[in-house]
Amino acid sequence: MRTATASVTKASKRKVLLVDEHRVLREGLREFINAQPDLAVCGIAEYAPQALAEVEVSKPDVVVTDISLKGKMNFDLIKEIKARHPAMPVLVFSMHNELAYGVAALQAGAQGFVVKTEPPEKVLAEVRRLLPPTASC
Repeated sequence: MRTATASVTKASKRKVLLVDEHRVLREGLREFINAQPDLAVCGIAEYAPQALAEVEVSKPDVVVTDISLKGKMNFDLIKEIKARHPAMPVLVFSMHNELAYGVAALQAGAQGFVVKTEPPEKVLAEVRRLLPPTASC
């Protein structure tokens, strides 16, 4: 017999879209997020046009993206996501640890910025912080 405290099902997990040009990072972060009881990666993208298409298809609860895609800074991706889906949270996960990059990402519409040298738990904490509250019965 199932109880109200039964484990979280995949259908009730919060959806995360990952955008990064480095495959090993995407795959590692996907495995780490999918191991969480409350989160699931719903899509992966390597570059901006693919990310925008994936946002429309997978309808993520949060987007985790690098700002350096295909060798150039890509703040326009954040702006485009926010133009199409103003309430969708965007977390920037970047190798750039200079303050100017964080400020530019926030000005573009991101709600958070984590440097890739941080522990993976920091990424999870920021993802969870940005997620909108879920409806409860």
